[in-house]
Amino acid sequence: SIMLAFAFGPLLVGSLGISGLFWLTSGFAILAMLLLFVVPTPMRVLKHNLDNKSIGEQLATVLKVGDLNRLHIGIFALHLTMTAIFVILPHQLSEVMGLSVRQQGLVYLPLLFIGFAVAIPFIIIAEKKRKMRQVFLGAMALMTVSLVLLAIGSQVGVGIILGLLLYFMGFNLLEATIPSWISKRAPVANKATAMGLNSSSQFFGAFVGGAMGGLLLTQSNLLAWGILAVIMGAALLLIIPISDPPYLSSTTVTIPKNIDIQHWSQQVMAVEGVDELVVMAKEQVAYLKLDKTQLTDSSKAQLADLAQSPLNI
Repeated sequence: SIMLAFAFGPLLVGSLGISGLFWLTSGFAILAMLLLFVVPTPMRVLKHNLDNKSIGEQLATVLKVGDLNRLHIGIFALHLTMTAIFVILPHQLSEVMGLSVRQQGLVYLPLLFIGFAVAIPFIIIAEKKRKMRQVFLGAMALMTVSLVLLAIGSQVGVGIILGLLLYFMGFNLLEATIPSWISKRAPVANKATAMGLNSSSQFFGAFVGGAMGGLLLTQSNLLAWGILAVIMGAALLLIIPISDPPYLSSTTVTIPKNIDIQHWSQQVMAVEGVDELVVMAKEQVAYLKLDKTQLTDSSKAQLADLAQSPLNI
């Protein structure tokens, strides 16, 4: 959606104008709210009861996890630089390459899709080969290099195109890995709190990036892109101590008929190696997150017995 917005935004401005673009955005926002009416409400079963924990206590629990804070820094820097880029870039594409606003969308689209295509194998490696930390830090380093390249070569079209391509490669990698990493690393009972903090960091980064981009428009290209490169490089240094996330496996089971779902859920959560359980009672389906390092033959047999069918683990 981000790629399509960057590519088609400039094209739509030419047809709809700025006012029309905001009306379109409002329409999509209303559509998104209407979609919530068809989203089912699942029952999450946790090992720890949250009824007695205040919002402040849950926030304190999440903020004590250093690796999550590093991910918040990462998403902040990512969206700060991204928003600043798209404040600075239109002027430079017009000045250096002579492109109109409408034509600029045709530059973004192929670069974004090439960056996305290149990122996909690395996303698979990060998840399947358990190389998330290496891929994550590599993407941040790539984005830092891309901003340095833009600082040095933004006076020529080739420098802008190559710098943007490298930036989009790193951008796509981070956009894909950060939510996945938070889901793996956050305490099971506080995942929503952790995701909320990360989203707040993301949008605060976009706010700061927009304001900073406006200020940098009056500066030289070398200084403007150099400041963004320093910000991304500083974020990389702060994130380097991050540890690999725990890797959990997911599986789906059909809930046996004519049982007490609440009691059945408690039995499933008591099995060693079960980290989280989400029950969709209406659909008679349960989603399990499992820690394979803790699963034993005995616990696998217990789960199969509770599911009343063999499990794909």
